[in-house]
Amino acid sequence: MSIVPAWLSDLPELLSLQDACITRLKHDGIDQWDDICPSYVCLENDVLSEALYICHVEHVLCGCIT
Repeated sequence: MSIVPAWLSDLPELLSLQDACITRLKHDGIDQWDDICPSYVCLENDVLSEALYICHVEHVLCGCIT
């Protein structure tokens, strides 16, 4: 496992993972996230402020940390 600072170029893959997580949470009856937060702009701001880190397991994105 590796945890590294996120780059703007990571955002498309991160948003795809986020969409999959939101879909699964809603399927399980958990309404934790919505379409507003975390948004692209929120994540972009976290990258630009060097506050967003991403986690890879065997070169597969599996999460993020702010």
